[in-house]
This record gives sequence, structure tokens and C-alpha cells, in this order.
Amino acid sequence: MRAHSISSAKMLLLCAAVLGNAATAQQPADVSSDKPDTPVQRGIITDCNGVVLADNIKKEGAPSQHRNYTFPQQLCHVLGRVDHTNKAKDGVEAYYHSHLAGLDGTAPKAGLNLQLTIDMNLQKIAEEELDAGLRRYRAERGCMIVMNPKNGDILAMVNRPSYDLNTGEVITPNGTFAQGSVKDSRGKDITGEFNMSCHTLYEPDAAFGVVSLASALDQKLLNINSYINCSPFSVGYGSAPITDRPFNYSSLPAWGVLAKSSKPGTARIALLSNWLRYKEYMEKFGLFSAPGIDLPGGSRCLAANGDNVVNFSRIAYGNSIAVSPLHMAVVYATIANNGIRMKPRLVNRMTAADGSVFSECKPEEGLRVISAETAADLRFALEAVTRDAKGNGTPVRRGTGTKAAIPGFRIGGKTGTSRKVTEKGYSDNRYTVSFAGIFPIDDPKLVIMTVIDEPHPTDCNPGGGTVAAPIFRAAAERMIQALNLTPSDPEAYEKYLAEKAQGTAD
Repeated sequence: MRAHSISSAKMLLLCAAVLGNAATAQQPADVSSDKPDTPVQRGIITDCNGVVLADNIKKEGAPSQHRNYTFPQQLCHVLGRVDHTNKAKDGVEAYYHSHLAGLDGTAPKAGLNLQLTIDMNLQKIAEEELDAGLRRYRAERGCMIVMNPKNGDILAMVNRPSYDLNTGEVITPNGTFAQGSVKDSRGKDITGEFNMSCHTLYEPDAAFGVVSLASALDQKLLNINSYINCSPFSVGYGSAPITDRPFNYSSLPAWGVLAKSSKPGTARIALLSNWLRYKEYMEKFGLFSAPGIDLPGGSRCLAANGDNVVNFSRIAYGNSIAVSPLHMAVVYATIANNGIRMKPRLVNRMTAADGSVFSECKPEEGLRVISAETAADLRFALEAVTRDAKGNGTPVRRGTGTKAAIPGFRIGGKTGTSRKVTEKGYSDNRYTVSFAGIFPIDDPKLVIMTVIDEPHPTDCNPGGGTVAAPIFRAAAERMIQALNLTPSDPEAYEKYLAEKAQGTAD
């Protein structure tokens, strides 16, 4: 496994390079054939409900058809595009080019049609709420992934910045602009082509704590109610103490360590195991391999060498490791799915022009990562993250993600607030914040992974609980309505909706 381990310093620089160039980095520009081919009919792409996303039109006087995108400002990183020379660039257009393109010549054959797992009802919500959140918290970049944990279906995936599939214009939370006219805060051109969900690498911070707790619980090194020493400590070798400054939680139950994002507590939990066993759980969660989604590119996570106990102690709470948002979505989907990891899925089926089924792209058999009992314990802990116990005697009255809570529904999740890595080390004023949410936590239907890069809020601190959690909540509330989900406490939910309509809800 040495191929997966690099020095901590080198990992930090690589992570800084990936995040620093997020606005201008490119997916593979062209994975289609160089052979100019003009098929009789390129396959149509639809969403899971049959809504047409990509088809072909012929303008008056034009010699042939060209690709047309029905919702050109949505789902661009999933769809990709076909240019005027019929070359497929990015997205499923490139990944499935040979299936979509068809065959020209003496025996022409129309391309296959793709039905995606995407639900455009949920995609629209995700796009609108991510844009609103980025504007509110003054961030240039962000992403949201919506996943069905039971079969791995990607129901929505949105990244900002993005681009118009028909015109190529750059789309930001603040509007649509011509290519070359928009620059980021460091003066670099924004193209909108970077798929942050799949390709950016960032330190997940406390959101990674579920892996540490999963490892210890699954090996029965503790139980979910075991008390953990959360006081500051050093693992030695001249390393700085691990602290929760400005807080000092003394000791917390294992579920409370997750609820309060205690770094000393999480490190102690991880160190109950040895690095080799801990790394096996990282591998089973899929962190040391590409996510396996049907899109060009994608890479495995980067981690410092955990044989060094200092590095191991930092990896425990999400430092010295760089992950993609999709990797983290899969981790939380595994917990939601009773410990079984499903491969992310984008395509439901492929059909021929006559409607016959060419391939039913069924979900692949899942991999058991942790026991169902461990997964249930983790969901209990994740629900505590969003809970405000209001002084009822519990050892943890309030978790770090209460702004994700929706009265009447049981919501679980985890916040992450990571200082960004620069060439000089960790920044004091640049953050990547996240919230991984599961709902309903008692019968998981959706996992929503929200990551916001460099927020600059004016009314709160730039944290996962203050920025990413409210964006999750806004999207989740609308998706509950769209999917007609049943609340666990109908009376509390109706009361909340009434207060919200009157503008008095928290």
C-alpha cells in the first residue's frame, strides 16, 4: 500500500495545488475518436423520469443535425457536450461516446439512447439552493451531490462555476458571462469546466471522523457510549498538542465526540486501532481508489504516511488527507445503507432507437464495509450532530450541525471546517466547509453532500455548521416536498411549516 502514502508535507502541497487551481483545471478535453463521423442520429439522453436532456436538431439550411441541450444551464458536468465537429467533450457524452454516436456509412446505425439516474426535479432544487447559498455566504465555488444510498444512484450533481452547454458561457452564482470575461479572486480565468464534485481534493476535517469511529466500533474496541478522554494531548516526537481550542470537553461519550467534533477525542478513538487495520477500513470505504462513476477522470484520495503516528493522529480527524466530495458522499451513503457500499451509478439503461433495451445498467452488488450494528451506531451519533437537546441532562446538549435540523424529520449528518492549505502551511482565513447529511436518518432515502470553498459570510463564522448546514437544510426541505416524504413527527412538521410561512421559524 505504499503507493497510497506520501509525506505529510508533500501531500499538503499537492492538496494546495489542486484546490488553488480549481477554477482553471480541466477534465480530459476530448476522449472521443479523432475520426470525423457524422452519425445518422446521435442517441438521446433523458433523466430517470424520461425528461429529454440532450437531443438533436437541424437548423434550416444546415447540412446536418447538431446537438441540443434542453436545460443548457443545468447538469453540465454530468452531461458534457458535443461540439460542432461532433467531438464529445466531458461528461457522459464523452464516457459513452461510442454508444451514443452510432455508425455512419453503407450500413448506418443510430446511436443508443441513455436514461440517467438523475432526477431533474431534484437537480433543479440543488442548483437553485447551491447558487443561493454561494451568494449568501459570498463564495465562488461549491458543489452538491444527491445520492440514493440504497442503490448508489446519483440523483443530482451540481458544481459552481459551470457553463452553458449550448453557448459555452460561464455560469456563476451571480449570473452568466462570456468566456474569458470572468476571473476568480486570484485573477485566474474561470472556465466553468472543472467538476468539483469528482475532481477537487480537500481536507474533510471533522467530517472524516466517522471513518475513525467506524473503525473502532466495528473492531469492538469501544461501544457508542464509551467515554473518551478529550483533553489536549501530544502523540510525541515533537508534535504539537491536539486540542479543541478554545473549548475543552474533558471527556465525552463516543457519539458525543462526533457531535462536538472533538479532535483529541477522535484521535484517541483512531489510535485504539493500529494503522494497518485502520487503513483497511479506508480502503473498504473506497478512499484509495477512484469513485468508479461513469465520467471521465477522477482519482483516489491522497493521504500522508500513517505509519508515522503523528500523521495517523491527524488523519483521524480529517487533516493530512485529501478527498473528493464524491468520496465523502459514498462514505456517508455506506453508513446510511447499513454498512454496504454501493458504486455510484449514473445510467439506468441504454436503449436502441426502436425502443428495445440494449443494456439494463443495474446496480452492482455492494461491498460490506462495516456491520449493520456499527452503521446503526454511527447513524445515532450523526443524529446527535443536528440535535439541540435543550438542557435535558444529556452529556452533549447541542451538536455542531443544528442548523441542518428540520423539525418533524430525523436528520443526521456531520460538519467539516477545514483550513485551506497553502505553500506556507495552513491558512488562517481561507476555509473549505462541508456538511454531509442523511435523511430521514431512521429510514435513509437521500444523502446530500455539500462542499463550499472559501466562504466569506458577513453574519457568521465560515464553518461547516454555519454555512454548509443551512444550504443542506434549504435543499433538503424542498426535496422532502418533491418526494412527498412522511415526517416522523407530523405535528412538529406542520407547526414548523406554519411558523416558516409566518416568518417566525428558527
